[in-house]
Amino acid sequence: MKKQFLLSAALAVVLAGCGSKAPEKLNITGYYEMTGMVNGGEAMDQATFDQVKEMGLPLCMDVYEDGTAELNVLGDITELTYDVDAMKFYIDKEELDFTYEEGVLTLTQNDDSLTFVLADKPASTPTPAAAWPEDTGAAKRAGMADIGFFNLPENWVDESETDDPNAITLHYWSADGTYSVMAYSYRKDEWEPFGSQFGEVSTWIDQTARTTASDYADILNSEIYDLPVFIAGYEGSRADLTFNDDSALTNIIFKDDAETIHILTFETFTADACAHMDDLINYVVDSFSVTQ
Repeated sequence: MKKQFLLSAALAVVLAGCGSKAPEKLNITGYYEMTGMVNGGEAMDQATFDQVKEMGLPLCMDVYEDGTAELNVLGDITELTYDVDAMKFYIDKEELDFTYEEGVLTLTQNDDSLTFVLADKPASTPTPAAAWPEDTGAAKRAGMADIGFFNLPENWVDESETDDPNAITLHYWSADGTYSVMAYSYRKDEWEPFGSQFGEVSTWIDQTARTTASDYADILNSEIYDLPVFIAGYEGSRADLTFNDDSALTNIIFKDDAETIHILTFETFTADACAHMDDLINYVVDSFSVTQ
């Protein structure tokens, strides 16, 4: 009788398996384009996303089968891992919850979120001929302790010397005069009276870009306000302005743990140089450090 009971139980399990199917494990692998961002409770508007896309700047994420992912925000790559059973993404020790439905992947942490849509991955493009450092010379380390340090092509000219104590501290030009990089910083006590008209540091670049846009409205071609950027391990902001005289201006600002405000300004003055502006910006930003 006992043997017959065991056989009946086993048969019941087999029949149950034939009549039902184990749920498939969620598959979120693929290439995603960012379509939404909420930072500090404020959402990035669609016009800004459209402008980023027009400029060819990446806002995307690759999710791989091995449980890893790469987040690309304006050329800055962040490595992640994920667990579909726990519905979590991980950046170092930070946890981000995620939801997935019909190709829409949303990562959330407190009031912040990133939304992505599954898309066809664009074909990779070859590195531009003007990739940095320039073919004409090797890289050199530039900067100073009060501002930070970064790489430049060795043939760039240092024109930081000035008799004006309030002038920009570091100012470099490319040998042919088509690019300019300026770097400067403010301690908290220096910044507050200077930046009080703009309020918090996070809004400074937006207000500065708007002021510049107003001043040069007659030749302004496009503008982007308060784009996120990651530099030297800190979150910052980036604003790009392009003009119909084939010049362009980019400002990047961030605050470090010592609450020093760092500002990098990039300028270029020809259409050909504008086409490679991001190569220069990425090269400098990727090499920037607040210490030597």
